[in-house]
Amino acid sequence: MIALFMLACGPDIPDFQYEMSHTEIDFGVVSIGIWQSYGVRLLNTGSQPFDVWSISFSDPAGDVWELQGDVEEKTLLSGEGAIIDIIFLPEEEKTYSNTVRFLTSLEGDDSISYVTVTGQGGNSIRDDDGDGYSVENGDCNDDNPSIYPGADEACDGLDTNCDGFTPPEENDGDNDGWRLCSGDCDDTDRFVYPNAPERCDGKDNDCNGIAEDAVDLDGDGQTECEGDCDDTEPTVMYGGLEICDFLDNDCDGLIDELDADNDGFSACWSGDCDDFDASSYPVVLDGNVEGIGEGTLAAPYKSLSTAFANLNPNCPTVLIVPGTHEIEGSWTQQGEVRLLGGGEYPEDTTIKPFPTNSRILRAFPNSSIVLENLTAFGGDSDVPGTILYAEDGTTSTLLNVEILDNQSTAQGGAISIFGGVLHTIDSTFSYNTAINGGAVYVESGEYIDEGSSFIANEATNGGGLATLNSSVTLNGTRFKGNIASENGGALWSENPLSFLISYISILNNEANQWGGGIFLSNAHQNPYIIKNNLFQGNQALNGGGIAISGQQASGIVANSTFVDNTTQEQGTDVAFDIDSAVDGNYLWSNIFAYGTGLSGVYVTETALASVGYNICWSSGDECMSVPADADDGSNLYEAPLFSLFIDDNALVGDDFSLQSTSSAIDSGPLDGEGPSYYSIWQDDDGTQNDRGYTGGQ
Repeated sequence: MIALFMLACGPDIPDFQYEMSHTEIDFGVVSIGIWQSYGVRLLNTGSQPFDVWSISFSDPAGDVWELQGDVEEKTLLSGEGAIIDIIFLPEEEKTYSNTVRFLTSLEGDDSISYVTVTGQGGNSIRDDDGDGYSVENGDCNDDNPSIYPGADEACDGLDTNCDGFTPPEENDGDNDGWRLCSGDCDDTDRFVYPNAPERCDGKDNDCNGIAEDAVDLDGDGQTECEGDCDDTEPTVMYGGLEICDFLDNDCDGLIDELDADNDGFSACWSGDCDDFDASSYPVVLDGNVEGIGEGTLAAPYKSLSTAFANLNPNCPTVLIVPGTHEIEGSWTQQGEVRLLGGGEYPEDTTIKPFPTNSRILRAFPNSSIVLENLTAFGGDSDVPGTILYAEDGTTSTLLNVEILDNQSTAQGGAISIFGGVLHTIDSTFSYNTAINGGAVYVESGEYIDEGSSFIANEATNGGGLATLNSSVTLNGTRFKGNIASENGGALWSENPLSFLISYISILNNEANQWGGGIFLSNAHQNPYIIKNNLFQGNQALNGGGIAISGQQASGIVANSTFVDNTTQEQGTDVAFDIDSAVDGNYLWSNIFAYGTGLSGVYVTETALASVGYNICWSSGDECMSVPADADDGSNLYEAPLFSLFIDDNALVGDDFSLQSTSSAIDSGPLDGEGPSYYSIWQDDDGTQNDRGYTGGQ
């Protein structure tokens, strides 16, 4: 204890006296990251009060030194003290020193008192990065949990295992951001590293093992160094021929810029009807612009009615710029018109009828309508066909179009054809609803489809498609998840003039009554032909895959595969409930398997059916419920041996081609057998017919 005195010369002078508990403190060795403290007291031992104005460090303390306690200004009465804690928190392994300064109201040398502090930072015993090692235990970087003694070396340029040595393959000698261990094949050249652009310098810049400078990767006769701007695409090269493919074929920086007549419109994406006639070009529509517009690319029309009123007679096309457009006005005239989306894909250009309860197109007799490369959605009307309604003598074509989420309380949620021809190609119809024909309805007309899809549409009859008194030709069409509250989950057709469907997929469709997939009624004017199709996962009360009924019907279901269909009653796969048949009904060379219901195949006596060359296996309680004279004795009742079938209703990963040991191979009809209108049976490879949808031709 140190006592300091300041005495007056007479009895009226105050007596000042104080004590400091320490003047020197040595903290010794303290581990890095661990704090230690010492307390210091300044005590007024005199009879008069005095002020402690401040207590602070003489040198900047940083995070190493800290004062706590009575560090603010304070008056000490006789017998009172100012108590502080000096805290030492070393950050490095070195010696630290500082001085704590007490500034008081005392006079002379007694106004300032000092406490000298020293300390040594030692190895840390804490594990700051949680890797199980502290600096005391040898962790050479306690801020990185991947670095500790014995760790596996990583390709990061660091001494990961704390052995004091960084492997040379972790170097990045050329500072290109890549190390030898991460694939840099030349660590002396900063232009060489994985996926680097080729520089035409004779080196393997991208480290793929090939110096591409002299290699023509796409076989078009030109290397990248010779000007090929995409050496993975053989139709692209410097000076190449520009074609309509959304690629820069000639490497001039422009895409599909064909404009031979210099009318400002490309023959590719912008609808130029004749690129050698400068007077043949479309008008342009953008429903999102302000003002009326001029129908040009620079100043498009805003209203569809204005565009229709100003069609170029040499090119009756409306080019709709990419975007989403509420279309005001509609085509209600006679003649030709094409609506063309100006984007690369249908979803780039979307049109919607406006206002509600209107439609976009109505085709009068002797008109031609084309919709191409666009999406039409959101129609909501009580009239047939919210997107397109066409009358007798019209031709309507949809090419690469998406029709979705339209609804009508009449026939055809999106499209209704009465007496005309409808041709759809590579289009998609989804989430449309109507009374009959959730997406499409055709009456007294003709419907042709190539490769389109009907998905999740709903109707009373014909969840996806409904036809009446019409000709129907479908090739490569896909129906999935469509629903009919009565008949024909995917397709409903009454009194067809002709009916040919081939190479289509009918998957997971549903009807509450007849025909989960297809309902066909009174098909007698020309023989119906249903061939080379897949029916999987459909369900109905009767006829899970197909139901054919009516007073008269004649035709054939051939080389089709039925799997995992369901009925509550008869005909899990096929139901022939026909009153009479002049030319008979043939059910030949099909596969029926793994269905659920009272029967897999159900045929009435009056259907005059011929059931032959089929394989029926585990489909319904009774695989075939057919009249004795309908079964020609060539049917097989054994597993078809599909290449891969998982009975999980997922419709994913199944392969219904046949294993080499399947009895369905080369066991179908021979050419010349069957009805006169269907007598060629051999497979595409010239061998005898295979049963199921992979056989025949």
